[in-house]
Amino acid sequence: MSVNEIRSQTLPFTCLFVKDPSLGAIEQALQEKTSAYKSYFYNSPLIINIEDAGGDIPEVAEIKQITDRYNFILIGFSGVSRNDIKVRIFNAGFPVFNALGARDLTPPPAPAPAAPAPAPAPAEPQVKVVTKVVQAPGEENFKIVNGNVRSGSEIQAVGCSLLVRGDVSNGAKVFADYDVVILGALRGRAVAGARGNVKASITCLHCDPELVSIGGIYKLGDGIEEKFRNTGVRITLCDEKFSFEPLG
Repeated sequence: MSVNEIRSQTLPFTCLFVKDPSLGAIEQALQEKTSAYKSYFYNSPLIINIEDAGGDIPEVAEIKQITDRYNFILIGFSGVSRNDIKVRIFNAGFPVFNALGARDLTPPPAPAPAAPAPAPAPAEPQVKVVTKVVQAPGEENFKIVNGNVRSGSEIQAVGCSLLVRGDVSNGAKVFADYDVVILGALRGRAVAGARGNVKASITCLHCDPELVSIGGIYKLGDGIEEKFRNTGVRITLCDEKFSFEPLG
């Protein structure tokens, strides 16, 4: 008899190891690599490791502008030891990874094997709550957002699920430790199970995302089958692979 189990998984993300944290040095490193391997890194998820960066880092929004300019998808930071920097990263809407689970910026000759499972994510600092949290009988807590999540906005549901009564626009991000439910169109990025919960799900009435993630496993929107696009779906993980279930 098979037994279901929850396991962590590490995927071979691209990782930029930063020693000089200045914006100019970060941009130079990305420019050098993308000029030689432009097509290889297009829309590649990117983790920035700042373990050797020493002191402070620039504003996260300024770093993201540079990664967007070179067509990387910034998904988080690693090697972060200072609590004040962790708070800045979390408040900017990005996770902090204890383990790297990433590959170097040189394309491998063959797909890299899976790395060892990462340690659990660090406790997330308290962030400002801008919407109310309610509880339905027998269900997880929900943080409720009434209205559309516009481009550039980031919504986090820490310790609960997220319900959006509207659309999530291109360039917007929504994160939840449990489920994400969108009573509208998903055109931005949605992250469910942000702390590694692989049983979380993403439900939306119109599926056309830039990126979806469940339990730390990511899938770009252009990799979703056409039959599941522009329709209502519930997205889950099955054997560490994405499963799309059309809504009735």
